Amino acid sequence: MDQVKIAQAYSILCALKENLPAAQIADEKYLNQFHDVLETLEKETGFDLKTFRVPFSESRLLIKGREVSRTRSYPEPCDREFLMIRIDAVLKFFTIQPTRQESQPRTIGFNPH
Repeated sequence: MDQVKIAQAYSILCALKENLPAAQIADEKYLNQFHDVLETLEKETGFDLKTFRVPFSESRLLIKGREVSRTRSYPEPCDREFLMIRIDAVLKFFTIQPTRQESQPRTIGFNPH
């Protein structure tokens, strides 16, 4: 497990969350970056993170300013809110809440402090 790569992935996720443009639709470059981070985390931690991927059914194809049915290959843009939910879910997955015996949260992979 390469802690530097994990820290880099964490940094990218935080930056993506904090800087994702406010448009309703998140451009595919942000979706690609998110999926790249997931792949890095899967490789470095051994966890199966497929649950956190933005599913094919959530992608959007825009033609002339309106949403239409998907006809091109994945990935496409997706709803910003959906991507933000997935980013938050990954960040929360790597933080385990304390048990009754623990006074501080335990982290797996990410240690942002």
